[in-house]
Amino acid sequence: MDQPDEMTETRQELEAALAAGRSVYADDLHLRVQELAEAAPAEALPLLVRALGSADPGWRAEAAQNLGFHYDLRRQPDALSALRRLLREDPEATVRQAAAAVLPLHSTWPDTALYDALRNDKDGLVGLLAFEGLLKLAGLPREDVQRAMRRARSGKLAVTVEGLGEVVGERSDAG
Repeated sequence: MDQPDEMTETRQELEAALAAGRSVYADDLHLRVQELAEAAPAEALPLLVRALGSADPGWRAEAAQNLGFHYDLRRQPDALSALRRLLREDPEATVRQAAAAVLPLHSTWPDTALYDALRNDKDGLVGLLAFEGLLKLAGLPREDVQRAMRRARSGKLAVTVEGLGEVVGERSDAG
């Protein structure tokens, strides 16, 4: 019988760690998750989708980041929906931050989950990431997004729906 290749073994070890409730940060498992997502995306995808539902916020955040940065989620509607659900509902700010950071890479204007996060999330970084994501999704040139984010970080532009409207104009009436 052939031995499974290294990536299959890695996936199996990570699945066992996830099932056992081990922290994704124990023994640098998060680095192995990233390595698997980069080297064998087909092997990693089911693990990452399962990890989005983990009780451990570290697994959820790492899964969101790896899904967002290593996959075309427009072809994975269940994963994209799960990211939106994490952004709207996850109790952990770090998980919502991860979802807000990657969702704009796979969405279109206006993404109502980002819009809701901008309006309602209590974590300032989640709001800032949602604000930036919406600016990008609105189709603003990169330089305009960067200028708006500098103004937002300096307090000269409100990180609100109104601030979004100031930069984007009429397109801010999402949701």
